[in-house]
Amino acid sequence: MITNQIVAIDTGGTFTDVVAIDVSGRVLSSTKVPTTPEDPADGIEIGLREVTNGSVDALLYGTTTATNALLQRKGARTALLTTSGFRDLLQLRRQNRPSLYDWFATMPPPLVPRDRCFEISERIAPAPESRRPLDESQARLVVEQVRASSVQSVAISLLHSYKDGSHEQRLAEIINEVLPDIDVSISSEILPEIMEFERTSTTVANAYLSPIMKDHLRRLVPRLRAGGWLAPLYLMQSNGGLGSAEVAAERAVQTVLSGPAAGVVGGVAATGRSSKSNFLTIDMGGTSFDVAYVANGTAAVSRETTVAGLPLAVPSLDIHTLGAGGGSVAWVDPGGVMRVGPSSAGSRPGPACYGRGGQLPTVTDANLLLGRLGGDLLGGRLQLDRDAAAHAVERHLARPLGIDVIDAARGVVTVVNAAMAKGMYLMSVARGRDPRSLAVVGFGGAGPLHACELATAIGCDEVVIPALPGTTSAIGLALAPVRRDATQSVLAPLRHLDTGFITSVFSDLGYRVMTDLVLQGISADEVRFDAFGRFCYEGQRYQIDVPIPSSEHWAPGERLSGNFDSVIATFEIIHSARYGYIRPEPLVVFSLGVTGTAPPTASRLTTVRLADSGHPPVSASRQGHRERLVWFGTDSYRAVVADRAELVPGESLHGPAVIEQADSTTVLPPGWAGEADVHGNLILRSLS
Repeated sequence: MITNQIVAIDTGGTFTDVVAIDVSGRVLSSTKVPTTPEDPADGIEIGLREVTNGSVDALLYGTTTATNALLQRKGARTALLTTSGFRDLLQLRRQNRPSLYDWFATMPPPLVPRDRCFEISERIAPAPESRRPLDESQARLVVEQVRASSVQSVAISLLHSYKDGSHEQRLAEIINEVLPDIDVSISSEILPEIMEFERTSTTVANAYLSPIMKDHLRRLVPRLRAGGWLAPLYLMQSNGGLGSAEVAAERAVQTVLSGPAAGVVGGVAATGRSSKSNFLTIDMGGTSFDVAYVANGTAAVSRETTVAGLPLAVPSLDIHTLGAGGGSVAWVDPGGVMRVGPSSAGSRPGPACYGRGGQLPTVTDANLLLGRLGGDLLGGRLQLDRDAAAHAVERHLARPLGIDVIDAARGVVTVVNAAMAKGMYLMSVARGRDPRSLAVVGFGGAGPLHACELATAIGCDEVVIPALPGTTSAIGLALAPVRRDATQSVLAPLRHLDTGFITSVFSDLGYRVMTDLVLQGISADEVRFDAFGRFCYEGQRYQIDVPIPSSEHWAPGERLSGNFDSVIATFEIIHSARYGYIRPEPLVVFSLGVTGTAPPTASRLTTVRLADSGHPPVSASRQGHRERLVWFGTDSYRAVVADRAELVPGESLHGPAVIEQADSTTVLPPGWAGEADVHGNLILRSLS
């Protein structure tokens, strides 16, 4: 796919990061430019012009388009077509509550209200006598009702379409005949699995998001082509792999965690020199804070996630996200308690200290007042206004709380750290993982500012800061493989299935995956296949993914070997670790799946050195470390201020210290020490 140079683009809520990389993993140039929320293509074009001359072989893109549309409820006006008797499925949901003892907890409203949910006379069923053919005349009347509802998109989710999608496909054909300009998403293509609520919720989300993604790409791609960037465009998916722009447009629900997933992939690349084998990656940007767990170089994957209160049953890296970033606004609630976030100042106007009209205090303003940030960002391209930060903090925090400005700034950092530490706790202790055995990988523009204090808060004693923390998500795009997942529901006891049947299912899925990847420009002989099964005990609601060991060198059409004893053993190990017990009952195969991946675009990116980044050092020549007053807790210190580009591999630095570079700033609190490794990563360790 790649022969010369690639460009990775990560659009966040505050900054758009653009990195040009060659296939040996060498960063040729990089930049951070303010995101342009009214049209992200504006910021992307500015960044591309700074790092390229237009001759690139691939464009890799991480975007928050789908995420923001869900969070802000700004998707397409959508209708749902479902089997007669199931019109209220989205309203009924599952009967579990987000908080078991909160009787007043409310769920977010469905993306499609009841008056745009329509019933179709049909039934797919295993027994011929209970099967009801699709009533096409009634279906056409329903399509006329859909026309009258003035929708932009239609989701079709019939009761048993995971078993047979023919009724859904015919319905889609009828809609395309009558309403050719309407987007249609069908559940037998989006998620051909049992569990009608999750399947319907996911299909509705895809229908809700696809017109938005298509519109975004229709505006972005011509801008790229007009600017001379003619290379194919691949978008990051929630599963940590890339997909073509065409796939992203049709399966927009798979891009909901696009940006955070790229960050996890990039963060994993920085872990090689750590003394630990398991990690928490933390990505703190301008608007959000994302936490993921990485074991032995592999990020955990979830088959079901929840975004904005909506269950989405798509493969996603297991990421916990909260509204805490450098631009998160600090405020005082009616009870006189300081809060931070979830609202963010974004890129426009941005924090008060950016001097772009922002009037509200943010985490960035607090860090500036505490001396943790210097007088500029982005290598001097963005000058910070300390007086504006002090005025915002004094007016909105210090005066209402009756404290001084420094105490208020300390409060902002304390409150936001507590929220982020809780997110890290949920991904470690709450999942049975001992944080003392983990290292923290901190990145994002603001992550290195808080990483050591967050590690201390949850009991970790080691922190890794990548060479280019501010653009780690963009770098992760270049490391990600092109990926496609396919699953099929089975729902049968394992003892009733022979190896031939299972091999047949895997082969069908494998050919489907391979065909899809070939259509995305991937050579068939580049694709690696991994087979897995989702298993549970009979009567269980939750399943466990177990890899099929004999699939390591398997290809569609080949017979899988083995009697699956090792699968049962692996299931019991995982079940015991997760739930604390195993049962003698036989296993049920809930579904089978195949993942196809093509080789990463830049497999040697872990060898990147800071000097290759294209960023200018903070100072033109080494004059020795400087010092400035920095607050930690209730005390102030004369902290060393070092230029990261000048740190020699193996050179140690003891806190309190601040390590500056163009794309981020690392804070080393008292009681911490660190050094740069030969790859440009900072390895920081607690001395206590």
